[in-house]
Amino acid sequence: MHINVSAATRSVRLTEPYVFSAFDVVADPPDTSSELVADIMGDDATVADDDHVWVAVNAVPRLTGHVIAKEWESSYETMLAFADSMDWLSDDRTMIKAHIARS
Repeated sequence: MHINVSAATRSVRLTEPYVFSAFDVVADPPDTSSELVADIMGDDATVADDDHVWVAVNAVPRLTGHVIAKEWESSYETMLAFADSMDWLSDDRTMIKAHIARS
C-alpha cells in the first residue's frame, strides 16, 4: 500500500490498496521534504521527522476512493495491529508512521 504524493500537482493517491504487507508514502519528486509531503496531505498527515510522516488512520480508507468491503477493513485492522506492535502507531491509535520512499 503506497500513498503517492505529487509536489507538481499537489495531489495524493493511494496505490496497491490490497497490499497490506507494505505501507509508505512515495514522494514525487524524490527530494520532496517531509514538510511539503505533510502540507500536500493537509489534515491527513503531520511531520514525524525528515524521513517519516504520521498519516491519519482514517485517511487511508478514504483514499481508496470506493466503498470498503469487510474483508479489506479486517486486513487493514490486522495491518494496524502489526504497526502497533512495532510502535508505528500514535499513542491514541489515530496516526500511523509512514516512511517516505524516495526512489
